[in-house]
Amino acid sequence: MIFKNSLFIIFVFLAFSVQAQDRFIRKGNKAFEKGNYPEAISYFRNVKEKNTKINRKIAESYFFLNNYEQAEKYFKKIYDSEKTDKDLLTLSQIYLDAGNYEAAILFSEQAALAGANREDVDRRILAIQELTKISHRDKWRVRELSIQPQSKSLGLAFYSDQLIYSKLHSKKAGLDKTYQLFATGFSEKEKTNLKEFAPKIGEGVDVGASVFSADGKTMYFTQWYTRKGKQIMEIVEAVKEDTWKAANVLPFNSKKYSCAYPALSEDGKIMYFASDMPGGFGGMDLYISHKRGNSWGKPVNLGAEINTTQNEIYPRVLSDGKLWFASNGHVGYGKLDLYFATKTTSGTWGNLKNAGMAFNSQYNEYSIAITREGDQLCFVSDRMNNGAREGFFSIEKLQVKSVELFLRDAKSNAMIDSAQVSVNRIVDNSKIQVDKAEDGSYVLSVLSKDMDKGVLYSIEIESIGFESQQFNFYPESTKEELEIFLKKKEDKIGFSDELEPIPNLQKIKFFRNVYFEPNAGELSAENRKVLDKYAGFWKMFPDLRLVINSHSDSKGSASGNKKMTLKRGNLAKNYLTSLGIDEAKIELNAYGEDFIVNGCIDGVECTEDQHRKNRRLELLFMF
Repeated sequence: MIFKNSLFIIFVFLAFSVQAQDRFIRKGNKAFEKGNYPEAISYFRNVKEKNTKINRKIAESYFFLNNYEQAEKYFKKIYDSEKTDKDLLTLSQIYLDAGNYEAAILFSEQAALAGANREDVDRRILAIQELTKISHRDKWRVRELSIQPQSKSLGLAFYSDQLIYSKLHSKKAGLDKTYQLFATGFSEKEKTNLKEFAPKIGEGVDVGASVFSADGKTMYFTQWYTRKGKQIMEIVEAVKEDTWKAANVLPFNSKKYSCAYPALSEDGKIMYFASDMPGGFGGMDLYISHKRGNSWGKPVNLGAEINTTQNEIYPRVLSDGKLWFASNGHVGYGKLDLYFATKTTSGTWGNLKNAGMAFNSQYNEYSIAITREGDQLCFVSDRMNNGAREGFFSIEKLQVKSVELFLRDAKSNAMIDSAQVSVNRIVDNSKIQVDKAEDGSYVLSVLSKDMDKGVLYSIEIESIGFESQQFNFYPESTKEELEIFLKKKEDKIGFSDELEPIPNLQKIKFFRNVYFEPNAGELSAENRKVLDKYAGFWKMFPDLRLVINSHSDSKGSASGNKKMTLKRGNLAKNYLTSLGIDEAKIELNAYGEDFIVNGCIDGVECTEDQHRKNRRLELLFMF
């Protein structure tokens, strides 16, 4: 009898266990289908005997949550023979995010063998290969803005001369904190007071991701709320009368899915936005809706050229006519990258390009916007502190001028077309791009703003059979060609030979830097000692010209720093003339904060010693 009871108990326990496992699988599948990936993971991980399907859904759930480390772990639990082309492409994306381009290409190739479309795979591999080239072609400068969010920003926008973004705020006692819109006067150098913007909209919900009509009278914004445990986003129209008032929720919104991150065409008749509505490619897709009269039409998905199984969000059509957006589904440098697409001859958006390493990092970049004047491009990134904090960044394209460099044999005058040429911009120790031309010359990409400004560049040349050479020059707008003569190694080079002038090239010799304490308006005893030595060397070689480049740190306003560098430069110049140097021999350049040498720009925390290295006079000789 006892034996029979024991068997019965075991049978009941096993039946209950099987039922529990089935329940975990059913609930996991239900949560997965609804896109509730954290809940799906919780149920699936309780399944003791995980088969390929369960491991795949856990891996995909982690992938959709951007937890690539755990996603890779569960994809590896699937036997190679059972991995689908989709599994392999997802692994390719995971390795791409980690910067392992070789593995990303390898898994793409394996996906093609497993059945993925060969043309799509080839395009993907070409895009991955292109990533390694983009960084070398970029000529951009990225800077942190002095205005920075103290919490998540939910995107940024410009309205008139104001920067609009969200921050945590509680408007009334007893209400939970919510994200609300705030505005600050926008300036690259100065911070202005932060104040509430449109406080009457979005009571009790999170508000952000806004866009404004060209006439400034209509705003579209995103509001977030929770329904049945799921976060829902919807796009709301607001109109400006005496104050901003929410007018209506746009008709394509639904309580079953989200619509968010609105953007407008220049004429305001087309809205671009992101949505996870049914029928898309997965995650958040980009859609457009056309305005007919006062109503918005049925959304149209922008298609597979733009959308992926992951997320495409924060669209924006900029003044260049291109559609910019953020995605973590296309080939990129990691997490959300910025991309742009152009209109094809058929009128659709295509020709997709990654914006490049100047814009993108291994972290998240999104919400690109341009000022009303069109003179400043800004975006959001959490690249600061290794992804721990969001920040606002501006980016400007550096205009360059090509200077053609010809290398010749000093004896035969023959062209030397096999050499290693390296060019450095001394003020910020940045590498300058050098390209080889078809005629055997070398093309240097010199910054246009450096022309005729006394900015020092250094050229280093290595060529087999010739002496290594290093020359310095100041870019001048009238000199589009440089000619340097190299001496063969068997030639004896004397000191007098090295001082011979090189055609089309002025030689510069760096002497020393003079540094200033904060707000110093006089020369210190140490400063005068250095200038005494500078003057003494000139008296030995009075044919030399003297160049003083005066620089400041980034503290204070740009105009104030410019004036300070001019004042300090004149202090040195007047002191040198008092020592008997001909004033006509001295060239003074006051740069303000244009040439920070160690990254201590606005918004970056630096020690006083680091700032001191920027408060300097560069003393140079030109001959």
